[in-house]
Amino acid sequence: MSLKLFLTLFCGICWTITYVECIRIGFKYKIHTMPFLALVLNITWEAFNTYQGGLLAGWTHVSTVFDGAWLLLDCIILYIYLVYTKSESTSSFVFYGKVISLLVLGSVFQYIFAQQLGLIPGAVYSSSVMGLIMSSLFIKMYYDRGGAYGQSLSIAINKCLGTAAASLLVGLVGVNSLGGAHPMVLYVGIFIFFIDLYYIFLLCKKSSTIT
Repeated sequence: MSLKLFLTLFCGICWTITYVECIRIGFKYKIHTMPFLALVLNITWEAFNTYQGGLLAGWTHVSTVFDGAWLLLDCIILYIYLVYTKSESTSSFVFYGKVISLLVLGSVFQYIFAQQLGLIPGAVYSSSVMGLIMSSLFIKMYYDRGGAYGQSLSIAINKCLGTAAASLLVGLVGVNSLGGAHPMVLYVGIFIFFIDLYYIFLLCKKSSTIT
């Protein structure tokens, strides 16, 4: 097995575990487990790139398969958010208006990156920006909730490792479709890695982390 394939599979497996854990904990404790803006960026990225990846690389390509699987899992996470968060809103119109508006904006975000940088580079660089936003939002969720409720070390560790593998693949090893390594992705990945380590540290401090 080549290093590129190993990193691709490792990233895919870690992120799949992350999503499955978000779903398991969400249903078990009736709480959303992923910050909503992070979920919006994820689900729009996966929808856009599953479709484009299927057209460009083929529907059975390993990256397309993972993107498609993540899209389905994120749809379940979105369902959990809609079911267990709607009761916190005083107005259904405001709640669903926010959800739809952010999904539209997330789609525009993905489209702009693809238009400005090209489909594959756009997907890579938008995911790097999303990684920074997502990791920061998980820490914000921790402080907003006053602890680790609705979160787990499994989610945090697998999210960290999956992103690190993707950063190494694109930023250091390089992939043919991008014409080699893109060091900027590696540099952003290093920032994300240390943010994720801090989040893991926060969860390790709290005995209330749920499983």
